[in-house]
Amino acid sequence: KLAFKPTAKPADTTTVVRQLPLPSEKLTSYKTDFFTIMIPDNFDVKSPAPGKNVLKSYQFIGERRADCEIRVDVINPGKQKDLKKIADGFKATYNNSNPTSANFAGKNAYMFQYSPIANVLSQVYLTMSGDKLFRVTVNRYTGKGMVTIDDKEYDEAKAYETIFKKSIQSFKFN
Repeated sequence: KLAFKPTAKPADTTTVVRQLPLPSEKLTSYKTDFFTIMIPDNFDVKSPAPGKNVLKSYQFIGERRADCEIRVDVINPGKQKDLKKIADGFKATYNNSNPTSANFAGKNAYMFQYSPIANVLSQVYLTMSGDKLFRVTVNRYTGKGMVTIDDKEYDEAKAYETIFKKSIQSFKFN
């Protein structure tokens, strides 16, 4: 005789992991008072709290990876208009990396490149348009390996690299 009646065993369940989408290859235009950029149509636009001397911040980010974004900060540079001096002043912010001369949206710029965390590359462009300093930050995943979404395999790092390159190339000052 049993001391108690066994309870029925619940039915086996299967957990389905839903993969969030990679950045869309379809780009849509986003226009501000300061610039226009083409972004993946499945990205959100957020307005992070502006930091010191930042007039406005825009964050373009998808739902898949929090470490993959394009961020544009419109900054009041104060009296300093020498872009090289401004860039040198940002060195400590970007792991003491040295800025390299670059071109961004047809303007002279300086670019920092560093890795803030494992498997993420950060590129920061500094340029002037009118009396405003623009800091454009591209953070993207660089890890190795494939991801399967809807029975198709994708190189996740390559997907972000390709679409972010197109977005940055589309940037225009208004």
